[in-house]
Amino acid sequence: MVKTKGRDGGRGKKDNRGRDGAAPAPDCREATAMAAQMPQLAGRGLEAPRFHSTRWHVHQRFTAEDDPDRTRLPWRPPKFVSYTDPASQKAVAEELRLPKDLDAVPGYGQSFARVVRNVLSAAHCAELIASANVKGFTPALLNIGGGRQQLVPGARDGHRVIVDNLELADWLLGVFLPFLPKELEDGSRLSEMNERLRFLCYTPGQEFPAHRDACFERWEGHPHAGDFSFVTVQLYLHDVPRANGGATTFVMAGRPSHQPEAGSVLLFTQDLLHEGSLVERGIKYTLRTEVMHSRPGAKVPLRTGRSAPQAAADGGEAEAGTAA
Repeated sequence: MVKTKGRDGGRGKKDNRGRDGAAPAPDCREATAMAAQMPQLAGRGLEAPRFHSTRWHVHQRFTAEDDPDRTRLPWRPPKFVSYTDPASQKAVAEELRLPKDLDAVPGYGQSFARVVRNVLSAAHCAELIASANVKGFTPALLNIGGGRQQLVPGARDGHRVIVDNLELADWLLGVFLPFLPKELEDGSRLSEMNERLRFLCYTPGQEFPAHRDACFERWEGHPHAGDFSFVTVQLYLHDVPRANGGATTFVMAGRPSHQPEAGSVLLFTQDLLHEGSLVERGIKYTLRTEVMHSRPGAKVPLRTGRSAPQAAADGGEAEAGTAA
């Protein structure tokens, strides 16, 4: 047994981690107690996470054919995606103050990090959490290249649900499209948001140490082959009190950070070193994906949940709902 932060948020308490650093997911009683420590969401207690049972061992490797994240299972987005106009969300943005001496990314432009608020209502956040729990969370794996993943809790400790859903991805992009660069310095153009959506869940003692997000590139044979990511989208599904930890913190002078607020999104360029800071108490739910860009000269229309007139007003050219 090793000393770490206990699941009740206390310091220096023992838990049941083995020598390899892995810990079993909280049971139903523990998860319910953690959720009860959190602020209410949409007038109700925060829904406790449901963990899907696995028998994985630390350092176990998986291939795409193994589908450890069960991405082939059907999943439906919440109903609000069908009846709520993304432009009605009244989103507003605020720049995080990064050091002035940060270098621009060659060919792409200046690094940035900005918080967009009012992307989702509290009720929408609650619906998303419930939809993720229908599938159930499994341990977050580390991408090791070649389509392979590995369970390495020492490098990445948390749980996730992965779904592929164009409808929700398009809707979200329709909300914060005005706050994204439409074109990079090399002429690459914003085309869509990656439909691969990762719901993340962290419990006390878990964190994602300092790292840079990998660039996601569409594979050969995909209709948008060659499209790549440059901006990460981190969506926060509930309030996390500062005393609970769990901020997204940039590892640089001044350590600029964003403490999770229900319905807010942190947009940042993928060159920035950052961490998912230690959760000390309660629960932290987020949803992560990335904005995709097409190479210069590619004839790829903008795919967004906004209507064609709205997209045009924001600098886009495509009709809403264009399939990938």
